[in-house]
Amino acid sequence: MNSKILIDVKGLKKYFPVEAGLFMRKIADLKAVDDVSFNIMRGESMGLVGESGCGKTTVGRCILRLIEPTAGKVYFDGTDITSLEKEELRTFRSQMQLIFQDPYSSLNPRLTVGDIISEPLLIHQKIDKKDINERIRRLMVEVGLSPSQSRRYPHEFSGGQKQRISIARALSVVPNFIVADEPVAALDMSIRAQILNLMKDLQAKYGLTYLIISHDLTVIKHMCNRIMVMYLGNLVEVAERDSLFKRPYHPYSFALISAIPIPDPSIRKKRIILKGEVPAPINPPSGCRFHPRCQYAKDLCSEKAPVLEEIVKNHFVACHFADGIEPPEGSIVEF
Repeated sequence: MNSKILIDVKGLKKYFPVEAGLFMRKIADLKAVDDVSFNIMRGESMGLVGESGCGKTTVGRCILRLIEPTAGKVYFDGTDITSLEKEELRTFRSQMQLIFQDPYSSLNPRLTVGDIISEPLLIHQKIDKKDINERIRRLMVEVGLSPSQSRRYPHEFSGGQKQRISIARALSVVPNFIVADEPVAALDMSIRAQILNLMKDLQAKYGLTYLIISHDLTVIKHMCNRIMVMYLGNLVEVAERDSLFKRPYHPYSFALISAIPIPDPSIRKKRIILKGEVPAPINPPSGCRFHPRCQYAKDLCSEKAPVLEEIVKNHFVACHFADGIEPPEGSIVEF
């Protein structure tokens, strides 16, 4: 395995059983993630974008084994963590952490901030009380909080401060890899940039690797080196940041990028409105899952599922006709 690759995901699937009837028998599978493969390099920020319900969060939780994959492999630094038993997996937990979307519900209201930050240390590392207190003090300073606030409870902090506490908790065990699931979605616009810049500063200091999950492409563009676009459980486009925003190739990416608001009122931008609704993952469309909503769809699209292929250097697209279509004029604007 390439030593530069930290996370290597191969054929990941997660199906949730759908049960009904008096005896709650399984009647179908909800295909939240269906045959997804990608890798994340050391020190990289990888973005994962798509509409709500497309499977983004499920991918992140499967990588961390917070939920068990139905099929596929996840390699962390060359080790297949999907095959590890519970006790073996425990040794990897400190190297992989999660920043939750909602800082209000992800912090235990009965614990002080100091206890919240120190909890992972007590579980994963043998460390004496003096060293724990010093680690808490240092982490609170690094995330922009005062060490004197360590005896306070979560309800005494603002939303932005709570997310800083969540970041400090994730960093307490010195992880290599962090999944940030919508890390600023629950925060006011005025403090989103502060939290994102804090994450970038900490990445540079500790050499962190991020998987950042978001539906907000402005966040993804600010934070990420590469971006994966997901639709109904499948990856449809994977590219370096500048390549994707300058020239997307998948019709779904056209629509996502066209929806990004431009702060300059003098720029006129054409919004692409997709027809229909997102199909149910219980019974996804045949062939390309996007074809019922795609204005460029042809018969082949409903008959055969496309695979990710390299269109230009380091730019992969799952579309039968990616070479022959272009975004509508005025829909893709640099920002």
